[in-house]
Amino acid sequence: MFGRVQSSQLAQNPWFRMRLLPKGDLVARAVPVIMLLSYAYDVPVSPSPRLFPLPDWTIRDRYDIEGKATASTIIPGLQNSDSRSRIQQKIRGLLADRFRLATRVENKTVSVYALTVASSGAKLQKSAITDKDCTFDSDPKGCHNFVPGFGHPLNAKAIDMDDLAHYIANWTDLPVVSRTSLSGLFTVNTEGWFPMRLPLRHRTLPRM
Repeated sequence: MFGRVQSSQLAQNPWFRMRLLPKGDLVARAVPVIMLLSYAYDVPVSPSPRLFPLPDWTIRDRYDIEGKATASTIIPGLQNSDSRSRIQQKIRGLLADRFRLATRVENKTVSVYALTVASSGAKLQKSAITDKDCTFDSDPKGCHNFVPGFGHPLNAKAIDMDDLAHYIANWTDLPVVSRTSLSGLFTVNTEGWFPMRLPLRHRTLPRM
């Protein structure tokens, strides 16, 4: 992957957007490097023992990126997982070439949380978007992305089970892997996690 990288003029803007176009091109506005690392290596955006302490600039500084994929990156007939793997390799190359980011991968045997289907069966709602029309987009209405909210609700328009496992891992002490065998895209919409949103009966009322 080759392209243009420059400091973003929107550095003070809390919102950023990262998109992968159907042919594998990368377009990003005001993104921190940790966002690229998260996608390229399947690691959490939040601080994690799976990553040694990163330089402050990888979280603080924002960049605008236009990355052009080579013609052989995405070819017709590839499974989504294969396409993602190829794009991840290209983004790793971009991180090494443009940010001079050196990485060292260590293989360890560790415990994990397994995401499985309940004995009563899956009750997920299928997304109206199909796999062929869906590429990663951090926009609130984008694919393979969760909309952040108070209490970390699970709100997404079109995600698969690997997306869900990856997102949950931002708040767990161990990696999360999908063992659901569920394929396709789903729409999810939940409230924030307890106890970040306490029921009214548990709240302390002000004294008069």
